[in-house]
Amino acid sequence: MILNKEVAEILKQHNIDVSTGTLVLLGIYFKLDIEKVYSEDTIKAINLTKIVDKDYKTGTLNWNISLFEGQETAFDWVTEWNNRFGKINPDRKGSSKDVLKRMKDFFAKYPEYRKEDVIKATETYFKSLSGATYLKNSAAFIFDGAGAMKKSILLGWCERTKDMTVSSNIKGKLL
Repeated sequence: MILNKEVAEILKQHNIDVSTGTLVLLGIYFKLDIEKVYSEDTIKAINLTKIVDKDYKTGTLNWNISLFEGQETAFDWVTEWNNRFGKINPDRKGSSKDVLKRMKDFFAKYPEYRKEDVIKATETYFKSLSGATYLKNSAAFIFDGAGAMKKSILLGWCERTKDMTVSSNIKGKLL
């Protein structure tokens, strides 16, 4: 097994010693009791990197960045999601790296939405289009703008889709 070089880069970006961070991540991966060996501050720093997240509903770990080269990650589906924009209008497919980064940022900022919500919201958005010319670039669809002007069309469609689901469930229960 070869460690993923991207993990070391992320640890460096977050000012975490690469050796210490790697050992903590290996401990998490192999389900060791890392609290006995590493300080709470070190573990918190690792958690802030979002390399791995815990799904508290299911109790499972989601590796956003694979620890080892050649492993699948929780975001492999984003490539196909991005390709859908390119199938509708090739000019609207964003760069894979940019789209992946923005999607990770989206889930970090809006943890109440999951992969299924994003796919459903995007499908609803596609159905609303009157032509391929009006399709938004996939990266800009996730987040567009900067600073205070940063907005997410995807968030709007997730909210809209969620509202449609809730209202259809309510109608079904009242009748």
